[in-house]
Amino acid sequence: MPAISGMGLVLVVSPLIALIRDQVRKYQQMGIQCDAFDSMQSSEERNDVWRRLERGKVRLLYLSPERLALSSFREKLGRVATVSLVAVDEAHCISQWGGHFRPEYRKLGSYLSSFSNAQKLALTATATKKVKSDIIEALGLNQPQVVVDRYLRDNLKIRVVKCKSYAEQLNDLLQSVLSATGQGIVYAPTRKKVDEIYSALKRSEISCSRYHAGMQHRGRNKSQQEFLANQSQVMVATNAFGMGIDKADIRFVFHAGMPSSLENYVQEIGRAGRDGAEAKCYLFYTGRDYHLQKFIVNKSFPDIDVLKTSYQEIERLVTEYSVKNEAEISENLQQKFLGEDFDVASVMRLFYKEGFIVRSDPSAMDWNMGVVNSQVSMGQNQDAMAAFWQQYPCRKEEQLEKLQNIRDYVTAGDRRNEVIQSYFDL
Repeated sequence: MPAISGMGLVLVVSPLIALIRDQVRKYQQMGIQCDAFDSMQSSEERNDVWRRLERGKVRLLYLSPERLALSSFREKLGRVATVSLVAVDEAHCISQWGGHFRPEYRKLGSYLSSFSNAQKLALTATATKKVKSDIIEALGLNQPQVVVDRYLRDNLKIRVVKCKSYAEQLNDLLQSVLSATGQGIVYAPTRKKVDEIYSALKRSEISCSRYHAGMQHRGRNKSQQEFLANQSQVMVATNAFGMGIDKADIRFVFHAGMPSSLENYVQEIGRAGRDGAEAKCYLFYTGRDYHLQKFIVNKSFPDIDVLKTSYQEIERLVTEYSVKNEAEISENLQQKFLGEDFDVASVMRLFYKEGFIVRSDPSAMDWNMGVVNSQVSMGQNQDAMAAFWQQYPCRKEEQLEKLQNIRDYVTAGDRRNEVIQSYFDL
């Protein structure tokens, strides 16, 4: 509404290229003058957007926080347009306690000082009291109005089913999918489990697609488009799928295992029944789920001494020996820690996410992917690195606390709503 009121340009900061492109396509189909800048565009495509901005033909402009980080971009945008509102989507990415932390999101407050007269709006489906406070502080919001709606809508029919074994869990899940109508999503905690459930559904002749970060970008995109175009009944996915998915008629969201946090759980079941009609949200869990998620947390947070040694080794290879190829760097790290419990992909992924090392190939910028054949360079922000080393141990403890909270939820019986209310401070 602010965008079409003619009061100035509305910027929307969004974390994913796929999400940006989906939103822009929908607004353009509605006849709204909407455009975007993203790293997959050609220089000519970007120039076309600048020309439309200069002619006042853009009301709504989508971009990533990394684009907004460029001072040259902010200066040029300030010359060609008057920004009236900046809306930060998926604002929990600002907070290191928000579950999907993005360092460039954290710096948005300083970037937005270039548009000091613009109003600010931050939106997220899940935010604890701690995350809300973090968002307000990071964006420099002055006594903001905080609006909180219900986390669980009445049309979501929620069940939690305890299973004695993985075989029983899989069987109960399959029976629920077979008896369900309409389209739905099945979330699983690991890529391996996604593949197993996908194969089991295929054997049962259920039309399905799959989505996880171990797949190539083209395959993931194909699966997403099949699901959005109603060409498959079920999407089987890790939590890599779904942020910002805007499909109103999803009739069920099933979890094949306990999610890693209440934030993820609420985000994921919130994709069901957006049209207001009834939707089923079933969580099938076993006693082993907690231990699997705890293993994933431990794997995602390598020992801090290993991280520091790894970073020093990467810096030495890049600066002293001009080794730029990611695969070669990864091989050197693997050799250095030979015989130790060392996951090079987890280490590299964390450094990419924090911006300590940077991939030169825009098509490889998804830090969820493992090692790819790309050129790398060192990041520049030493202050951010110092803060990271200080906060890193707390981040792991926070994830383990989140895991305990979702465990409390699935075992709470009739008290589950109370657990949700208490966790999100409602």
